[in-house]
Amino acid sequence: MGAKADLTSVDVSGLLVGVGTVPREPLNHLMYANGLSVRNVMTDGQWQVRNGALTIVDEARLVRDAGKVVQRIWDQMDADGVFVDEPRSDLVPAASGHV
Repeated sequence: MGAKADLTSVDVSGLLVGVGTVPREPLNHLMYANGLSVRNVMTDGQWQVRNGALTIVDEARLVRDAGKVVQRIWDQMDADGVFVDEPRSDLVPAASGHV
């Protein structure tokens, strides 16, 4: 008594993971699951994800704020010269149709 639950459920029947129904070998399908397949998560007795949606924070705000952080990282990487320019299509024979 007094223990708090940690639970997770993953849909192994959906698109890109399953076959549209509960598979005969669900653990095999679990290998192909990703974060979008997670349906429910409970930690320490509190729902974190319910029916595929975050319950602990505003999901749209989280995505927006995370995007700003990633953009700052990319901007710094660009300033550090990590990225290279893409070749111009007129310089790539296959892209321009010239051989």
